Amino acid sequence: MSKAFAGAVARSGLPRIRLHDLRHSRASHLARAGAHPIVIQTQLGHSSATFSQEVYTHVDRGRSRAAASAVGALMDAP
Repeated sequence: MSKAFAGAVARSGLPRIRLHDLRHSRASHLARAGAHPIVIQTQLGHSSATFSQEVYTHVDRGRSRAAASAVGALMDAP
């Protein structure tokens, strides 16, 4: 499957990506969409949500900004 996928990507003209990279993308998109960690764990077939979060999800600037804004809002609250 990996060789067939690599060939399809090469023919498409898109940047090189491994088949396994799609798992990381899926997990990151689910996390960014607010999916519960258990949903991500189940969809990726992992034994724990912690493993899924540590290995497959990544913090992006948007999520960091949102967290900082949320803390800022708490600090401004009476």
